[in-house]
Amino acid sequence: MGDRYPSLLVLSSGVIVVDFTYSDLAADLGTSTADGLRNLANTAANVYCDAYAAYAGAFAPATSPIGLVRAIDAFNSRLCSPRNKRPANAPLPPFTGGQCPIRYNVLYRTTQPSGQSTGTAFNVLGPIRGVAIDPEPGNRRRFSVWGAPDPPSHPDGKVGILVSGSGFDPSLFSLEIISVSPVGGGSDSCGNPQPGYPPVIAPSASLNVPVSVNLGGFTLNANAVIIAPKFSASVNAEVGVTVKIGDFNVQFDAGGVTINNEFKPDVDISLPGGGGTDGRSNPPPPKKVKRSDDCADVLAPDLGEIKKLLDELKDCACDPNEFESVSFGEADSLIYQGSREILSARLVLTTVPSTVRSQSGNAGAPDVYFAGWFAWGAGAQAFGERIPVSYVQNEYLAPRRAKSCSFTLTNGAKGVLSIIRRKPQD
Repeated sequence: MGDRYPSLLVLSSGVIVVDFTYSDLAADLGTSTADGLRNLANTAANVYCDAYAAYAGAFAPATSPIGLVRAIDAFNSRLCSPRNKRPANAPLPPFTGGQCPIRYNVLYRTTQPSGQSTGTAFNVLGPIRGVAIDPEPGNRRRFSVWGAPDPPSHPDGKVGILVSGSGFDPSLFSLEIISVSPVGGGSDSCGNPQPGYPPVIAPSASLNVPVSVNLGGFTLNANAVIIAPKFSASVNAEVGVTVKIGDFNVQFDAGGVTINNEFKPDVDISLPGGGGTDGRSNPPPPKKVKRSDDCADVLAPDLGEIKKLLDELKDCACDPNEFESVSFGEADSLIYQGSREILSARLVLTTVPSTVRSQSGNAGAPDVYFAGWFAWGAGAQAFGERIPVSYVQNEYLAPRRAKSCSFTLTNGAKGVLSIIRRKPQD
């Protein structure tokens, strides 16, 4: 592929998309080949596989559906095994027993900067899923023993044990279930939890790694940032990951490897009348007139264009009294099919479990969640591009003629959708 994609030619051409197959990439795992884009792809793969090998539970925790755990593990095996970068141990059940619909006492161990300690969560309703890790404000995490829903005290089944301290890297904290035992000493004969990796938090240093990449014509020094893996727990589990290096996004998924970049070179643009600009300077020369009376003649064509634009804006203006707001109940997925035009939608996440990957915002910026997707539609089956659900509060401006919308949140996440739609015609 190096002959077809010379690095300097690619960089001078602006936005690019390049595809590799896994077999093609595995044929040469080097990062100093003659093909700069292959070097970029292999560097990105090495950074991700290093993180997965050391912190597999951050990418495929045992509390994920078993099909999703297997899909993630198979995806990572395909990418990382040729590089000899795999977790030291295979996925195993995190503890034995605890799968009956009865109450259990759960013995656990916590780890934090001050040391380790053990404790017991009493009277937890089974089946016991394992450990849940949920985001909290201030780049903190809440660690819970995760059982069955038990309202009113534990409607989501999570018994809080530990919250990571403010100012500490959350990866310094962990919760591990040592054993479970039925309350009152009853029978526990409903099997073991599914195999998986114990949920952990990968250190930020393993997700944001300085690298030096030989792009053929020059060396790119930048950070390789692992964007949290996407996953879907549907019938056909979908997994993938993106590693951003400088202006390049290296995407790994079931279909192979795709590289695209955000490089925007300076381009000379010719303007009517002989003027030119590079987008930042050298505007066309101003028009000059000798007498003030001549201004009307000079400006007349421009004023005509301005009036035309104002008339168009008037036709597009919306009367706020023509629209109404409608909200729907909490759900993990929803399809709304209407007959009236929709102006906008808001999706507010009400539940963000540990299985939803997140990236903490810095300096007061909001945390980014990879919680599912939203889509606009024009009819019952005509749904368009899936838009990521990335924040606790997500705002979506509807395209023209949109009358339907839908969303699906990943494994355990829930949200409330509200839309602004046109009122019925009198």
